[in-house]
Amino acid sequence: MRCRKACLDLAETHGDGGQYTHAAIWVLWAPAELGDVERAVDLFQRLLPIRHALTREAAARYRTEPYVLAADVYSAPAWTGRGGWTWYTGAAAWAYRLGQEAILGVRPSRGAWRLDPHIPARWPELEVILRDGATVVRIVVENPRGVNSGVERMLLDGKPIEPPILPRLKDGRTHEVLAGVLRLMRGCEVRANGHGRAPVRAPMCRIP
Repeated sequence: MRCRKACLDLAETHGDGGQYTHAAIWVLWAPAELGDVERAVDLFQRLLPIRHALTREAAARYRTEPYVLAADVYSAPAWTGRGGWTWYTGAAAWAYRLGQEAILGVRPSRGAWRLDPHIPARWPELEVILRDGATVVRIVVENPRGVNSGVERMLLDGKPIEPPILPRLKDGRTHEVLAGVLRLMRGCEVRANGHGRAPVRAPMCRIP
């Protein structure tokens, strides 16, 4: 076990292999912030370990746990597609931040929360359950125009608040946040859902 890193640190395996997860996550943060959301989300989903083990053949090739992030996915011929260095907390923490902060858009900001999602235009809405100590905040962001980013209106427990800042609540209660509408990012177009209709939304209260 002591030689594990030395034994596997060969060309096209650790670090310089097919997927070096830590660095890949940092790279994906840029297109998410710059507006290339569709690409960022697509590539982020490809990094998820379960995507490497969707079939019996893929799982046999991956040869490691499909429920935790691996530091590497090798590309050397003898180990092509094999995962290595699983339970890698650094990559897992950055993947969590990429998903929550850069894509879903919930991030801490000067003692409060900032809500600034960057999502695919095809998502009609998103929902985040934010647990802050004993306080629970259910956040729903509606996307009726099929765009990518920019919360224009927010309700906290039915009362308007100024977006994108959500006050940090520490009262141990459950709160509801409804946000909309997402606005266009540069170079994007308003699109329907591919069937000539607007994106379908769940029946719930709407922001006027």
